[in-house]
Amino acid sequence: MTLKSFWGTVGTYLDDRLVMDQDALAAKFSAAINWNASLYLFYKVAMTLLTLLFFRHLSTHDFALWSNTSSITFLALLWIDSGLKKSIPRFALYFSASPTKFNTFLVRIITYQSIILLGFTPIFYYGLRQFFLILGLSASTWIIGIATHLFVTEGLISLFRLIYHAYFWNRFFNLLITASLLCEMFLDAVALLTPHTSSDLVYLILFNKMLCNAGVIFGSICILPFLKRTVIEFHAPTKNLWKSFAKHSILLWGTTSLKSLSERNFLIPLLTYIIGPQIANIFKLANDGALLFQRTMLKTLGTADTSLLAHADHLPRKQAEAFSLLYRTTISLCSILLGILIFLSQTHLLGIILKSFTHIQKDPLIFTLFVILITGYFLEFLLLPYERFLEVKQRYRLLLQAYGIYTVGLIVFLLLLRRVHFLPLIAFLHSVKLITLGVMVYFVRKSYTIPHNIGYGISWIASSTACALVLSFIVNALLHH
Repeated sequence: MTLKSFWGTVGTYLDDRLVMDQDALAAKFSAAINWNASLYLFYKVAMTLLTLLFFRHLSTHDFALWSNTSSITFLALLWIDSGLKKSIPRFALYFSASPTKFNTFLVRIITYQSIILLGFTPIFYYGLRQFFLILGLSASTWIIGIATHLFVTEGLISLFRLIYHAYFWNRFFNLLITASLLCEMFLDAVALLTPHTSSDLVYLILFNKMLCNAGVIFGSICILPFLKRTVIEFHAPTKNLWKSFAKHSILLWGTTSLKSLSERNFLIPLLTYIIGPQIANIFKLANDGALLFQRTMLKTLGTADTSLLAHADHLPRKQAEAFSLLYRTTISLCSILLGILIFLSQTHLLGIILKSFTHIQKDPLIFTLFVILITGYFLEFLLLPYERFLEVKQRYRLLLQAYGIYTVGLIVFLLLLRRVHFLPLIAFLHSVKLITLGVMVYFVRKSYTIPHNIGYGISWIASSTACALVLSFIVNALLHH
C-alpha cells in the first residue's frame, strides 16, 4: 500500500462530516459521551496499576517526587488555560464555516498556545525547583528538565483534545490517547523489570511519559487536515469574531479561576496552613472518595455539553431539544453513579475499600464529610447544564451576577475559617455553590423556554436506587449464607 492510499484509507475511516441535523447531532453527542466514558475507565485502571507499581518500586522520596511533579504540572496548566476550554467548543463551529477561516483558526490557536507554553516554560522550570526545595525534595536538573518538557507536551495535548472534541472527533482522539497509554505502560513495565535504582526509575518514567506525549502530538498534527471534512456551508457571524472569542475566553477564564479557589488543590494547602495537617488529611481522604464519582461524571461529559449547545444554536427551534438531551444525560450519569454508591454502602464495600487503601480506622468525621461532599457534587452536576447554557448564549452579565454571590460566600468562608469548625464551613461552601447555580437556573428559566424533565429524573433516580438496593440485598444474603 502506498503512502497516498494509506492516508486515503485513513481519511475514509475518519470521514465524520458535521451535518446540521438534530438527529445526527444527538448521535454525535451520544457517541462522544460513550467514547469519553470508555477512555476514562481505561485511564483510571491504567493509572491505578501504574501508581501501585511505582509505589512498590520507588523510594518514598522518589514516589513523592513523581506524584508532586504530576500535580504541579496539571495545576499550572489549569491556571494558564486562558479560557480556551470554554471558548474553543463554543466558537469552533463558527470558524469551520469556510476552509480559509478554518485554517486561520487552527494556525492562530495552536501558535497562541505554543507561545503561552514556551513563555511560561522558564517560570515553570524555576518555580518547580523552588517548589521541590520547599517540600524538601531533591531533584536533579535532568528531572526538572524532563518535567518542564512534560509541561509543554501536556499543554499541547490539552489543546488538541479541545479541538478534536469540539468537532465530536472523540473516537479518533480517545483511541490515540489509549494507544499512548498502552505504549507508556509497556515502556514503564520494561523499566521496572530491568535493574535500575529508584532515582533512575523516576527519570525513565517521566521520559516515557514525555515520549508517548510526543507521539500523541505527532498523530494529532497528522490528522488535522482531515478535519477540513467537517467544514459545512452556512452563514456564520464574521464581524468581530476573534474579539468575541477573546472576550469569551477571558471572562470564563476568570470564572474558572474563581471556582478553583473552592476546589481541592487550593483547599488542602489552605486547610493545612490555617487549621493543621490532621484536619487537612481528613478532608483529603473524604474529598478524594467523593471526587472519584464527581470526576467520572465530569470526564465522561467533557466538553461535549458546550459543543452540543453550540452546534444546536444554529438549528432553528432545536436548542430546547438539545438542552433536554444534555440534561437527560446528566441525570442518567448521576443516577448510575448514585446506584453504584448505594450498592457499595449497603454491602459495606465502601468501608472495606476505604480501610484497605487508607490504612485508617473508621472515622465518623470522614464519613460525615464524605456525605456532605458527595451530596454537593451530585447536586452541582445536575445543575451544571444551566451554567453551560448561559455560557453558550454569552449571557456574561447574568453569569457575573451569579458569581458575585459566589464571591461573597467565598470571602465569608475564608474569614470564618479560623473561627468556626470546618465541617459546617464545608457545608456552607457547597451551599454557596448550589445557590450560585440556583440563581443561574432562575435566569435561564426566566429568559428561555426550557423543558423541565422532572419526570425523567425521578424515574431514573428511583430505578437506579431500586436496582442498587435489590442487588445489595442479594449480595448481603449470599455473603451471610
